[in-house]
Amino acid sequence: MDTKVAALWDNLPRTADGEAKLDSAAREIQAQYDPAYQALGTRAPQRVYGESDTEYRQRLLRPLLPHSKKWSGFDLKQAEAAKILHIVEDEVRAAAHKAATANTGELRSVSSVGEAGHRIKNYYGRPGAAWDNCKLRTQFVKRWGDEKSGQNAFKLAGER
Repeated sequence: MDTKVAALWDNLPRTADGEAKLDSAAREIQAQYDPAYQALGTRAPQRVYGESDTEYRQRLLRPLLPHSKKWSGFDLKQAEAAKILHIVEDEVRAAAHKAATANTGELRSVSSVGEAGHRIKNYYGRPGAAWDNCKLRTQFVKRWGDEKSGQNAFKLAGER
């Protein structure tokens, strides 16, 4: 096992000083996708060893495609060939973030990390899904006053 790890370490790209270069391009790509993934309740996965930038971008984009009406059935290989992958990426990420933060359905919590490293919780969904059970019932007046005694009293008709 140690020889396999050593072999992988030896194959990493090196700087002129012999230091192993960390893959900053992959980190930048992951940082671009992370807001959309966090809005959906997960994190953008890391790059797989040996994966090219284009393959990594396509792998990150694939789960987000169904959230875009325009690009949902699009073949990402065509985008690479047509050099429009960056356009597709921007639109799909925006559509996925918009779909995740829409105020529809059950109330759900979305956690993210702020610029200073603190955790932020935002809640999305229809507020009534959580608060409807706490409301008072709506009641209507059925009759005002008591005809026999002449006193002002009213009876409630109940829910409508």
